[in-house]
Amino acid sequence: MAAVYAGDTQEGERLLRPLRELGGMDTDFSGRMNYCAVQRVFDTLMPAGKFRCYWKCHYLSGLSDVVIDEIVAGNRNPPSRNTYSSIWNFGGATAAVGAEETAFGDRSMPYMFSIGSVWKAPEDDDVNISWTRAFWRRMQPHSHRGRLYLNFPGFGEEGEELVRRTFGDNYARLAAAKKKYDLTT
Repeated sequence: MAAVYAGDTQEGERLLRPLRELGGMDTDFSGRMNYCAVQRVFDTLMPAGKFRCYWKCHYLSGLSDVVIDEIVAGNRNPPSRNTYSSIWNFGGATAAVGAEETAFGDRSMPYMFSIGSVWKAPEDDDVNISWTRAFWRRMQPHSHRGRLYLNFPGFGEEGEELVRRTFGDNYARLAAAKKKYDLTT
């Protein structure tokens, strides 16, 4: 489990203490860190160039017992022991930002679920990618408005439709800004 509190150090320590007291830990990264350090915390687990990866996700409409059961079942037999899934909690200050205020747009989803398939050998590409896509498809009925986080798009197989769906009502405004300022287009 990983958690980050952005705010007063003492308040963050108070709020996160119960997580630290849940039980034994393999590693404890607790402490004050700047944003860039937080972004590098897991770099040793995924050194650049060492693994092959295929990541997909869904924003979830909720985290019901059915959804949890499907996530647990989906993680029982991945083709690679390096594969993992994560559930990201949205809400609080994140959800308080209006959809029109940033490029991110709609923040009404309560959770995001990601599937991080990770393996070493190129000859295992097909089995890992197929497994991930099948798991992702099984989770689609729980998706919040069919959107996903673009850091975990797989290979972007959904193309332009993925981008339109992800940015929703903000898409036209973002496309206009890109056309105006992006000299590569």
